[in-house]
Amino acid sequence: MALVRSYLARKLEKIRFISNQPLNTSKEYLQDDVQTNIKPYEEVPGPKPLPILGNTWRMFPIIGQFEIGDVATISQIFYDQYGEITRLTGLIGRPDLLFVYDVNEIERLYRQEGPTPFRPSMPCLVKYKSEVRKDFFGDLGGVVGVHGEPWKNFRTRVQKPILQPQTVRKYISPIEVVTNDFINRINKIKNSEDEVPADFDNEIHKWALECIGRVALDVRLGCLEDNLTDNSEPQKIINAAKFALRNVAELELKAPYWRYIPTRLWSRYVKNMDYFIEVCMKYIDAAVERLKNKKSVSDSELSVVERILANEKDPKIAYILALDLILVGIDTVNFDGSLLDPLPNSDEARRAGKNLQRTKDDLTGSVCSFDDETSR
Repeated sequence: MALVRSYLARKLEKIRFISNQPLNTSKEYLQDDVQTNIKPYEEVPGPKPLPILGNTWRMFPIIGQFEIGDVATISQIFYDQYGEITRLTGLIGRPDLLFVYDVNEIERLYRQEGPTPFRPSMPCLVKYKSEVRKDFFGDLGGVVGVHGEPWKNFRTRVQKPILQPQTVRKYISPIEVVTNDFINRINKIKNSEDEVPADFDNEIHKWALECIGRVALDVRLGCLEDNLTDNSEPQKIINAAKFALRNVAELELKAPYWRYIPTRLWSRYVKNMDYFIEVCMKYIDAAVERLKNKKSVSDSELSVVERILANEKDPKIAYILALDLILVGIDTVNFDGSLLDPLPNSDEARRAGKNLQRTKDDLTGSVCSFDDETSR
């Protein structure tokens, strides 16, 4: 879609802006930028915990208020009820969760962390990387689920090929091809009334997986193919992504029995992660062989994966980066079901149509065809 080019252009400008900004974490900067009427942490609003059960009960089946697998909806509820900062306390076995919705405050928080931020999160991933598969990860924790010096060291080794603006430009055309295939698939799965299936969010995640695979693994995974068999690799990858999206929140937010005994869900999580590693190793190893046969190793002619492999002797750097990109990428396109609902008010529908048409008119180029039928 043309919107893809617009989105990538905004990302490109953002990357260029950030890359040119010095990271000012001096006391003078922080003092000048922070308001003087600071309230204590205990006054941050949020759901009130009950004795013993805390707020964990809100995640329980039947009596609970929240659907554990739908973190996006929970986050929206917190924003609507408590405002731009919300505290969720009283979670058994884990520290408080702080939800910050103001982008300026988020930037301030990151800048105060300095070059080695401490972000304790994703305890199941931490346990997997540091204990269950320490034989594979060793001292290379990656950029997800780690913090401090290990995070800084790994990020320093991979940030150059990932964050450069020319990297974004290089992948506009490949993502265009994936997006065109996605649009073709939409046209195939629509019913006679031009409606997509109720589980259309699965199709969105397939598109996200295909995009991530193109960047992180240097291949087309085949997730958008028709009539995939249960035994096919693309379908296995899709199933693994679905499991991660729907069950990790349960491991993270419910009582963490898995820390002490290998629960059924934890065992499935480990098996799922092992499969992701297997996929990453398969395609990164293939990229290693392709790189050996390349006559030119100029950065401008190499993919992200090939640039990392060319600069790093240990291919495990590329394995782990690919794994982290897949883990964060499949959840980045977290689809809001409200986008699928028909607009109940005809005036709203007309305004939405005008806005869409205005967007179309403002775009000077398009990644995918944006015709009048697509606009409707």
